[in-house]
Amino acid sequence: MVQLGGSGRGRLLLFASATCPICEEVAPGIPAAARAARLEPAIVHDPEVERALDVPGTPYVLVVDDHGLVRAKGTVNNLEQVEGLVDSAFRRIEEDRWAS
Repeated sequence: MVQLGGSGRGRLLLFASATCPICEEVAPGIPAAARAARLEPAIVHDPEVERALDVPGTPYVLVVDDHGLVRAKGTVNNLEQVEGLVDSAFRRIEEDRWAS
């Protein structure tokens, strides 16, 4: 069971399909990318959740902050794109801190 929203530790979620070869390449790097960013990693294999969240396809990443807000999201094809989404999320968090 994976908590997708709400407050708590930020999360790096990878929506993946068991039949997706790109997902198989990206998934092993998710725990390390999450650790480096102090995020909780999660790999979600649930078509119902994907439909409920309008995930357009896999592999798809959500970066959720510690308040449960989605800070970055997108389809990824490699670990560099995952890291880019994490960087974008942290830039948005910092921008919000400066604006408040």
